[in-house]
Amino acid sequence: MKNRKLERTAPFITSNESVRTLMCDALMALLPALAWALYSFGMRVLTVVAVSVGVALVSDLIMSLIVRRRLGVTDLSFAVTGLIYAFTLPYEVHLHIVAAGSAFAIIVAKGFFGGLGKNIFNPAVCGRVLVEFIFNSGIFYANELNTKALTDGFKVLNTLNAGEIPSTHLVDMFMGDMGGAMGEISTLLLLAGGVYLILRGTVDWRIPTAFVAAAAATAYLMCPHYDKFSWVLGQLFTGALALAALFLATDPTTSPITPSGKLVYGAVGGALCIIFRMYLPIWDGVFVAILAANALARPIDMTVLALKSRTKKR
Repeated sequence: MKNRKLERTAPFITSNESVRTLMCDALMALLPALAWALYSFGMRVLTVVAVSVGVALVSDLIMSLIVRRRLGVTDLSFAVTGLIYAFTLPYEVHLHIVAAGSAFAIIVAKGFFGGLGKNIFNPAVCGRVLVEFIFNSGIFYANELNTKALTDGFKVLNTLNAGEIPSTHLVDMFMGDMGGAMGEISTLLLLAGGVYLILRGTVDWRIPTAFVAAAAATAYLMCPHYDKFSWVLGQLFTGALALAALFLATDPTTSPITPSGKLVYGAVGGALCIIFRMYLPIWDGVFVAILAANALARPIDMTVLALKSRTKKR
């Protein structure tokens, strides 16, 4: 980001540029993936998004009244959190699960730390991890809906994590012609949104680049299949990896502020993503990897600054 003063105590960042402008950029970048989800899964996508964003709005208003701070809803941060959280869910999910995770993201993961710019962990990811651990398989199925789309996406990721190559073609994975969580399926459109944010100066290229590079390298080293090329690309094109690299890991509040720190942070997140996918008994280890990287953001910055200070003294 250009011409900005960076200040951190928790970690948090204050910027001369309007927070609302940054949030509008993020929403614009997410629109292509949202449109594809609507095309792929139908109108219930809008219901899930409306519940998630609506609950995020009400939760933000409640927190503003409780702590007696100025209303933060005008900066649209609640909308970004609500939309990204909705992206991590299948369109078949029960709406009470959508509401629970959205409320937790705003009230606990964001509000309890003091509000926008002071939270340590990405709120949307916190909400997603919470509902998976509390509701377990309930997050994936609503009995009245057809679950084939999600089942197909689940099988692709499970097949890869079992060391095999799924029948779904790599091009289909990249384009988004497959099942899965509604906002994660099209790597192409998520990439387009990420490029837009980088060109706008809203996102630093270092984090997503290091994230994807480290994920690819880790996947290559851990690959149990003879066709390493297809297996590695399959890991990059499925699940929440693209969403994480471009929209979750790049949250300026929960990521390092030093250039070198951003590279290290992105690499740690990408490597942990593949490791957790392979060994954790959950839908997608990406989300736990993001929280682990968030926890390391401040120590990474402190280490980088300490090393630079020692270097200058020599």
